[in-house]
Amino acid sequence: TLTRSLEIFWCSAVVQCPSPAISHGRETGEKQDTYTYGQQVEFQCDPGYVLWGSQRAQCWSDGTWRPPVPFCDKVCAPPPPIFNGQHSSLRTDLFPYGTEVKYSCASGLSLIGDESIYCTSEDGVNLVWSGPAPECRGES
Repeated sequence: TLTRSLEIFWCSAVVQCPSPAISHGRETGEKQDTYTYGQQVEFQCDPGYVLWGSQRAQCWSDGTWRPPVPFCDKVCAPPPPIFNGQHSSLRTDLFPYGTEVKYSCASGLSLIGDESIYCTSEDGVNLVWSGPAPECRGES
């Protein structure tokens, strides 16, 4: 007797994404050298930096991360508050290079000093405010 058998073999490559490099930040989970299709990574920036882009990325079938791996950028610390006044950036905690903050005083008080300060750099590396916050004073 003759017996026919048909055997089918196939191979599929395991899709891998490289470990995403993020300067001044890190992956929040356990870091791996490579990741496989479908795995997700979450990112966090070092203190003094803010995340631009998505906090999570997923390894896709073409070996890329989607959405693209975010980056961390330096920011200024929150601007100094002033007594009997406020600044224009009360609704944010992101102060990248070039940010302007304007101060104003409560009714009946005068602003002493510069109305605005800017997030700038004195050494080309670290970000600082361009000057001290102004003061609010009453008429004497």
